[in-house]
Amino acid sequence: RRFIICIAALLVVAGCSKEKELERQEVISKTEEIDTSNLTPGFMRIKVNDELGVEFKSVTDEFGNVGLAKVKSVNDPLEGLNVISIRRTFAGPAKFEARKHEMGLDLWYDVTFDKSQPLTKAEDKLSSISGVTDIEYGYRAKLDSAPFDDTRLAQQWHYFNTGEGAWVEGVDINVYPVWEQYTVGSSNVIVAVVDGGIDYTHEDLSANMYVNEAEYNGIRNVDDDGNGYIDDIYGYNFVRSSGNITAHKHGTHVAGTIGAVNNNGTGVSGVAGGDAAKNIKGVRLLSCQIFDSTLEDDSNGSGAKAIVYGADNGAVISQNSWGYEKLFEAPKSVKNAIDYFVRYAGIDENGQQTGPVAGGLVVFSAGNESSEIYGSPASYEKCMAVAAVGPAGTRATYSNYGSWVDISAPGGEAGAGMVLSTLPENTYGNMQGTSMACPHVSGVAALIVSYCGGHGFTAQALWGKLIVGVSDVYQYNTAAMRGKLGAGLLNAYNSFAYGSSVPPNKIVEFSGSTKSNYGYFDVLIRSDTDDTKPYGINIYYSKSPIPVSLNTSNLPEGIYRKSFSVGSTATGEILQCIVDNLDFNTTYYFVANTYDYSGNKSEISSAISLTTGSNSFLL
Repeated sequence: RRFIICIAALLVVAGCSKEKELERQEVISKTEEIDTSNLTPGFMRIKVNDELGVEFKSVTDEFGNVGLAKVKSVNDPLEGLNVISIRRTFAGPAKFEARKHEMGLDLWYDVTFDKSQPLTKAEDKLSSISGVTDIEYGYRAKLDSAPFDDTRLAQQWHYFNTGEGAWVEGVDINVYPVWEQYTVGSSNVIVAVVDGGIDYTHEDLSANMYVNEAEYNGIRNVDDDGNGYIDDIYGYNFVRSSGNITAHKHGTHVAGTIGAVNNNGTGVSGVAGGDAAKNIKGVRLLSCQIFDSTLEDDSNGSGAKAIVYGADNGAVISQNSWGYEKLFEAPKSVKNAIDYFVRYAGIDENGQQTGPVAGGLVVFSAGNESSEIYGSPASYEKCMAVAAVGPAGTRATYSNYGSWVDISAPGGEAGAGMVLSTLPENTYGNMQGTSMACPHVSGVAALIVSYCGGHGFTAQALWGKLIVGVSDVYQYNTAAMRGKLGAGLLNAYNSFAYGSSVPPNKIVEFSGSTKSNYGYFDVLIRSDTDDTKPYGINIYYSKSPIPVSLNTSNLPEGIYRKSFSVGSTATGEILQCIVDNLDFNTTYYFVANTYDYSGNKSEISSAISLTTGSNSFLL
């Protein structure tokens, strides 16, 4: 078993006796200077008591910002710190407010201030506020390593980033945890890329290309599989009415975001590109070419034909990073083609489900006219319309927007960070646009189908998982954008973890020890039937024995809880947790449980009792 350390360093500054606080200061005074190399300057997180929480809520706007000027009890102690904002840590849809309150998440707030101010000064000022119960530094979150060895994965901020350079932490599709915990994609899933031709010989794409075996092994200039198209080995070129796909910059870039081969030591990663090192194939890319390097528009109306072709040849996701300039409504033939794909993708001629989804998902880019009214065909209700945000989380300056948009995804912004992907002739490059945002959605959709697909899984269920999993994009945008960037920002991990109903398995291995007034615990991570593994661990502690019938949703007086994220710790591994600030020379009782992303909690573990030591332990 590999041991992963997860430390919750909570500095309790209120509700302590004067004697206990002096003891704590004595211990800290013996330590070396705080190492700030992994701390975020200008940031601290606080938890407040119920009384101050009520006061904060009364002056909090729709984006979670606290009106500082209206809270004198906070404003005065913070003078000189140059506070920029105090914002709710765990904001979100109002429908989840009750469960956030149950878990105490509504009492956590993020405080941002002048980065030149010392963190120790900020801690002192925050600790002087009556009603602040906990203070945390902003620890820079880092994975042990990138999930794959693709040489340019670190430059793909749009997949996962921790806030380096111009990139804002969290403005990404949060796909790393999905790769680690759920799936990397599956060759059972076919994505029809309706775009310019894919360079099917590309070193980072060829292994994930759709191959029509009947045509590949058949006779040239003969429709070997009888599908109405001759020599359509990797798809079909609707511009030239030929099975000869010609490599196109835009189409190859889009395809790379969806399905570039992962973990092959080369180039970039694809959202659903598999894992070459483990011989796991990614999703298959079906090239439905409607643009040509010498003919940059869909002049013969081939978009509609290409969408239908995708459904008839096994695709269950139709990726479309194109649209019509300044057209309010899509042509009827295009709408009919979309309707066909939505209804019949994954269904055979007898009406039976043969694909991993019953029905298909059609994804369209919202368009790049910075307009609220244009966006065809994306604005058609049967399509999932995708707007673009830049690395700062704000609407990309070019992106269309409006109430007809369904979801947002990273599309890049010149000067701040564009989207890196494949280009023809084994090259790579950056592009920006809603065209780049759109394949992120198609890629995550392909991951969901790879994991959840099978008999009875529907396109409606796929749509729902994408939408329910979004994270808040409006916190980065102006009030004028409210409701015009879709449900929120695409979040791959949330789409997998939200909505689960089965709690994780009960903890069966839970042990601990003490040093001074610290408790050190080893927790064996067990599986979760519908989430692979738990999202977090709760440790409950008290100076009195804890009843087996403990109501963890409404803790009685004298029983306390600290929570720890499981993070990258896998099932069968040990998570090490520290409970700090206990009383010295005191016997405590401890139990633990696990919880998933939807708040389902396991039964509590068997109890253990530990006695803390005297005030002699050096941090």
